[in-house]
Amino acid sequence: MKTSNSISRAERVAQVRAWTASGLSAAEFAPQVGVAPSTLAWWRWKLRRERAGRSGRRQARGRAKAALAFVEITPEPAAAAGPGVPLELQLADVTLRIPEGFEERTLARLLQVLRSAR
Repeated sequence: MKTSNSISRAERVAQVRAWTASGLSAAEFAPQVGVAPSTLAWWRWKLRRERAGRSGRRQARGRAKAALAFVEITPEPAAAAGPGVPLELQLADVTLRIPEGFEERTLARLLQVLRSAR
């Protein structure tokens, strides 16, 4: 029996591939190649983990490229001006110009804050 130090990585990969293709359990296949069943199982785990790590890095690089891709942003066209001018509110020395389309709920909160500040 070969020791684990005297077999190359390529030979170990070939053993794991042959074992997987055989459909046998590690205990059934290991004696055919002269290794312990746990050795086959460990190498299968190691190779799968390496393969998953490589594919994870490729996916991460792909996401990074996608995240840095150029995206064109176009502003929404301004709402058509209705009759008259936007709402203007003057309190003492402060003038608030409120554009059309300003949310009513936000305006109500603003007015409530201004009332409570008196």
